[in-house]
Amino acid sequence: MTLQVVLFGRDGGVVIASDTCVERIKPGRNSRITDSGSKIVIVPGLAYTFAGDECAKEVGAAVAKKIAETSKPLPYDFIDEASNRALEEYKITVGSEFSETYRKIIWVQTESDRFAIWSSFYDSRDRKFVLLTPDVKFDGKCRVFAGDEFNLARYIVEHYYDKDKYSLRNVSSLKRLAAHMILTGNTFNSACVNGLEIVVGNSEGFTWVPREEIQALAELSRRIHEENDSYFKDQNPIP
Repeated sequence: MTLQVVLFGRDGGVVIASDTCVERIKPGRNSRITDSGSKIVIVPGLAYTFAGDECAKEVGAAVAKKIAETSKPLPYDFIDEASNRALEEYKITVGSEFSETYRKIIWVQTESDRFAIWSSFYDSRDRKFVLLTPDVKFDGKCRVFAGDEFNLARYIVEHYYDKDKYSLRNVSSLKRLAAHMILTGNTFNSACVNGLEIVVGNSEGFTWVPREEIQALAELSRRIHEENDSYFKDQNPIP
């Protein structure tokens, strides 16, 4: 499991944030272990993030390769076909070690001063990847979650980004919002959500947020929780 979010900003940018808890299969054993590693990948003109096991990573890479071969956004049926072709190849590779588990991939491609976005999740009933259409609101807001579907930290984005009373935020604000959501996710699911990495995209491509800034964002999130804790401590009654 994991926790990830993609947010589009007011200033023509996009923020991709993820934790760094990775699930791996032990070689020769039908068992899984958790490790630390990057789950966001950058290639020229494209970034993608994967939630789930090595299968999600392999499918994400295969589709990214197809997308990167053209400067124009690919049709949805092509992405769907490429996802499931890669899935079948992965199944052949791992054989009986393949399992029915949660998997989701989000691809973001630069398109001049705009972005094209695709996301796909593994449907264990039909045993294939299903492409999803992102919901773009009239005010330009667009966000996509991946990972722990029941993690209560999602409220942070659902409230401070989705609500109509808030205008579309710039990338600087979205980095703080996404970081606070991911780091708070650890509070609700410490076994499967841990760490933080962020990529920012604009018309010139995608770049990693430096480690120093990640540390500063983590410190800001910690102070927010401290202030909340202080606010709810026992105090004298309000007059």
